[in-house]
Amino acid sequence: MKKRYILVAVGVASIVLGSLSINSVILAQPGEYDPWLDDDEDGTVDVNDLSAMGQAYGASGDPTKNVNVMNWPTSSAVTVWWSEPVSSGPNLVSDVYTAGGFGQLHTLVQVTGIAGQERLRFNIDGRIWNLDYTTARGIVAYDQYFNTSGYWAIHIPVPTEEFYYSVNADPETTGTITLSFYLTWS
Repeated sequence: MKKRYILVAVGVASIVLGSLSINSVILAQPGEYDPWLDDDEDGTVDVNDLSAMGQAYGASGDPTKNVNVMNWPTSSAVTVWWSEPVSSGPNLVSDVYTAGGFGQLHTLVQVTGIAGQERLRFNIDGRIWNLDYTTARGIVAYDQYFNTSGYWAIHIPVPTEEFYYSVNADPETTGTITLSFYLTWS
């Protein structure tokens, strides 16, 4: 007789627990959308995504996923000066440029028309702002004298978020400078 009550109790418990789990599945609300689970990238995690997961179940391989980030800034070459005359007197100063999160500044320089004792002083300067952005001061990130005509490629870490170029000439020095730059991540 006790066996019969035990079997009935187990049967009733199974029915109750089974109905609770069925209700929890039926009443479950969808969770937050996770694009990593949306295999077919249709904006909905559905049976098609589960089917793809089922077909791949048990497979192994490289866990790296190809990710295309679309909002990263892109770099392009910027011409600052093209055969700009330089002579003694006031400095030649460029516009201020923004690095926009890039890590490396690549500057290409061509100097023509100087020789002997003539020389041009070339600077790459960064701008540092005070806390409330009311005053900025320049810092010299790169400083070089050019005393011959030629070409130079200068690669330095981005000095600050904002940077600019300046050139001045020694007395009796005349020449031209062509300068362009581009920015890269590393």
